[in-house]
Amino acid sequence: MGTQSQQAAWGQDIVVLKSADVGAYNAAASAFQDILTPEFDVLEYDLQGDLSHGRKLGRKIRASPARLIVAIGLKAALAAKLEILDIPIISCMVLTPAKYDLTGDNMTSIGLRIPIEHQFDMIQQLIPNVQRVGVLFDPTKTDETIQQAKALAKKHGLQFVSSSVSSPQDVPDKLRTLLPSIDLLWLIPDSTVLTEDSLEFLLSTTLEARIPVIGFSSGLVRSGAFAGLYINYAKVGTQVAKLANDILKGKRIPQGASLPPEHVSLAINKQIAEYLGITVPQHLLKNAEEVY
Repeated sequence: MGTQSQQAAWGQDIVVLKSADVGAYNAAASAFQDILTPEFDVLEYDLQGDLSHGRKLGRKIRASPARLIVAIGLKAALAAKLEILDIPIISCMVLTPAKYDLTGDNMTSIGLRIPIEHQFDMIQQLIPNVQRVGVLFDPTKTDETIQQAKALAKKHGLQFVSSSVSSPQDVPDKLRTLLPSIDLLWLIPDSTVLTEDSLEFLLSTTLEARIPVIGFSSGLVRSGAFAGLYINYAKVGTQVAKLANDILKGKRIPQGASLPPEHVSLAINKQIAEYLGITVPQHLLKNAEEVY
């Protein structure tokens, strides 16, 4: 990988714009470099969280011979979209690209949101006899997710039981009311429901009631959730590299699209499963990225 001083001519095949020097972005960038075909030259720039700096870089890139831009993180993606109109762009490491209109004739985005249908498929593989899936949510933050989940639950033959909260203080009472009506609690990224104070209560109360919890990160599983589906950021970098290889080799790719992550990781808390009397299928244990 070149440096700014070594590559003043901007003659690279690929320019990587990284929003900031943080672990998640670095993991994606490193995996991208590892998988990318060696014949392509790469120059990486760190915006250091500064969108205006990213836009200045974008204007320079626009006048360069670069053949592809990889934007990692929201600010990098916005800078690329605003300044670069005729060079292919792949953006990644943004939870919901559509929310920021990160698509266009020259832009393909890879989101971080795991399709709900995939999550329900995995729930039914983990606990085949599950029927009633419960969730707590704040309608001002995650109502769209809940509406999609309701429709998909019917297709899966699941009864979807949702309970709305308006503040973190609502969580204890709403959870106690919800528990007798559900077989499983599904956690979604909702900052009203999940706070530093509420998480321990949610996990301990569900465990006492022998209700398994499915989360969305390996950290939740380490903390006491039964299982969780999450995105491995290095795998996102691998997906970007495959797309980049295709673009630079002249293959047709879905430009203007927002793509889901190709790889979804599974974490399982085997101790919690045993306590709850859940027998996890061996193939899931074998394929899980993390088992506690």
